[in-house]
Parts: sequence; C-alpha cells; structure tokens
Amino acid sequence: MIFCIEITPYVKYEYSSDSELFPYTNQSLNYSSFGIDMHYERNRLSFESDFSYHLFEGINERPNKFNFFQGFGYIENNPGLSSNQFNYFLTAIDVKYTANQFNFFSGLSNPIWGPGINNIILSDKAPPFFNIGYEWKVTEKLRYTHLYGKLSSQMEDPTYTFIYDNDASRFAQIPRSINAHKIDYSISDDITFGLFEIIVYGGSRSIEPYYFIPIIPFLPVQTYLGDVDNDLLGSYIDININNVTVYSSILIDEWTPPDTFKEEHKNWFIYQLGMDITTNFVRYNSGSITLEYIFSDNRVYNHKYSINNFYSYGYPLGFWAGPHAEQIYFKVAQTVGEIELSAQLSITKRGESVYGYDNNFVDRFTSVVEKKEAFYLSVLYNYNKHLSIHLNASLIDWENAGFDPFDSTQLTSNLVKENFQIGVNYRFKEYGL
Repeated sequence: MIFCIEITPYVKYEYSSDSELFPYTNQSLNYSSFGIDMHYERNRLSFESDFSYHLFEGINERPNKFNFFQGFGYIENNPGLSSNQFNYFLTAIDVKYTANQFNFFSGLSNPIWGPGINNIILSDKAPPFFNIGYEWKVTEKLRYTHLYGKLSSQMEDPTYTFIYDNDASRFAQIPRSINAHKIDYSISDDITFGLFEIIVYGGSRSIEPYYFIPIIPFLPVQTYLGDVDNDLLGSYIDININNVTVYSSILIDEWTPPDTFKEEHKNWFIYQLGMDITTNFVRYNSGSITLEYIFSDNRVYNHKYSINNFYSYGYPLGFWAGPHAEQIYFKVAQTVGEIELSAQLSITKRGESVYGYDNNFVDRFTSVVEKKEAFYLSVLYNYNKHLSIHLNASLIDWENAGFDPFDSTQLTSNLVKENFQIGVNYRFKEYGL
C-alpha cells in the first residue's frame, strides 16, 4: 500500500500498592489511560503520534522527581474529579522527511542523545517538547545533526500578568530555547565516536538566528553575543566487541584547564561509564546484562542566569537525578518465548545544587543527602499482539525522601516502600484510512 494512515486505539490500567512516585508510605495509586496511536507513511514522509488522556486516583499531588520515570507537564484536577484524583492530556508526535542525504525531523518528543540506559546528554526525563532539525549524511562514516527546541522555563513572564487577571494558578512563561548539534563518526564497524554541543538561552530571544548556522561551534558565537547563554559540550564513544558493548560519555558545563586537578577545581562535569553484554541464558532467546555508573558535579546544568538552566518543566534535560548526584545501575533481562523477565538494581544519591560561580566551592555530600536504593523484579507477558500484562515488585530504601536540591531546608523522612504492581495494556484492532 503506497498511502496509509493506521489508527490504533488503546487502553491501559495499572495498580501500585505503594507507588514510588510519592515520598510517603502505603501510597496506593490507580492509573488509567486511553488514547490513539497513529502511523502514517507515504514515499519519503512518515509520522508516529500518540494522543491520550491519563487519570490518576489515590492522591492529587505532583509526583516526586527523584526517579527515572518520565516527568509530568501540567496536571489538573478538573471538575468531576474527586479531591484525590488528578489528570492530564498527552500529545506526542514525530515527523520525518527523507531527501537524498538529508533526514528532516520535527515533533513534540524527546530526542535521545548519547549511549546507555540513563542518558546524561539528552534523555526522556522531561516531558516532550517541540523540536525541529535535520540529520545530514556527509559521508558513509560521518553524520551531522542540528536541532532547535522550545523548552518550558516555569518562570512567570510579568509582562502578561494583566491579561490573566493576576490568576496565580496560571501564567505565561518567559521563553527558553535550546539549540544543539553533534557529529557522529564511525571509526570502524565496531567503534562509533561522537562530539556534541548544546546552547540554552531564554528571554526575548526565543529564536537566536546565529545558532542555526551549521557546523560552526556555538561557544565563540555566544561569546560574540555577550556571553550570556549556557554552553555545554562533550563527547561519547561506543565500542562493540563480539557480544560486549562498552560505552562512555562526558558532558562539560564549565571547565578551567589549569585548575583541572586542583582540589578546588572548576570542572563542572557529568560522566558516564557503562557496559552491555548480550547473553543467551535460555537457548534461542535473547538476554542482556547492563552495568552503568554516572557521576555529576554539584554545579552542572545550572547557569549564572537561571533563565538559561538546562531544565524543562523543572526536570533536567539530561541525567534524571540532576546535579550533585551519582548512580550505580545494574540490570539483567531475559526473553523466554512471549515472556520478558528483568531484574534491576539502582543505587542513587544526590545533594543540594550549589551555585557554582564566584569561586563557591563545596565538598560533595556534606549537607543533606537523599539516597534511594531500589530493587525491581518485572515480568511482562505478551499474550498476543493486542494484549500484554506486566507484574512488578520493588523494594525501595529511601533516605531523606522529599528532599529538594534547591531548598535543603525542606522536611524529609526516611522510609521503606514495598510496592506490588499489576498492569494491563490492550491495543485494539488497527484501522486504515
């Protein structure tokens, strides 16, 4: 078929006995959603989209951010809902067009940059945001990608206060934008190396034309524009040796080379080391073992001018735990027929996010430290192409739950959560147009 739009309605339900999304014990949560997936493809143009409604019952409160689940945008307690319910709508779309050596893209989505499970460059922690750009296949080994995105600053724009009748619950935001570009180079069939640079800027310049010029670095351009924007750069490498993949990435927010090895250094770095091993515990079925470590300096992702912080909707665009954090992550996964089994261990801690300018140096984890040791067991059963059922069990030891890295004076508590979760996902028959 040359032309086709495929529409697939779906419904989901999930029950958690003690949800990890909230820093309280015995917090049960019922989650329901229904939506429509759409797929379109014709010649060089294609798109994937998801339009859905989501309802949570058990509490009316924004979920805690100290987890690797995707964050929430704007939640509501619409008329007709009880005091312990909240809901939100989700729209996500990816549009692609291919023309010779160029792939153009646009959407309301999360571009993922960098290797690994817990990405430190661009991840899916923040809610989807508008992005547009292109990938240029320069040679068989070299690819160049350029991206522009529109972020949510969560900072009120007082210019429009009078329009919204001084309603404190709703407000227009000061614009925040991101431009990013990267080069991917295949050294060989087994080794891929990448360089990237990201610039975040806000205020009246919702679009800065200088940052759309291809190839040239952002750093000298932002200096030329007054040195007011937030420039981040780094690299990553992916090495495949038989059934083992070794990867690493580093993001540099600020760096003063002469002070690199001093005790009071100015290395605002996040780095990631990881390994993924393809296994075959069960014959003719696939499995994997993943081990990953991430370290983030206490000053990264933030900027001298807060409008340029590396956040959207209050969530970091890269590493989900943000600055002043570290994580050890281990996962074993195995497929047996239609059943997918996995076990995960995540040990993560974070401290307060410290303002890093004016030679403000602090020792790591000397103030309040939030720590979460979480163990997960998961079983996913794909009964057929329409119905899937998942069962999860988790044990979470959570120290200083409720901690805010930007406000260490908030009250916290130590708790242990034993969560049992059951979920059902049903996809209806596809309809073609």
